[in-house]
Amino acid sequence: MGDDVDDHAQPELVRPREQSVEISEITEDRV
Repeated sequence: MGDDVDDHAQPELVRPREQSVEISEITEDRV
């Protein structure tokens, strides 16, 4: 159950790479 709590508490730390990719795509589109 501890894992579930961590996932919901800090989802950003679970998959930080995905967010980085999304940010890169957004910046490319803007440029």
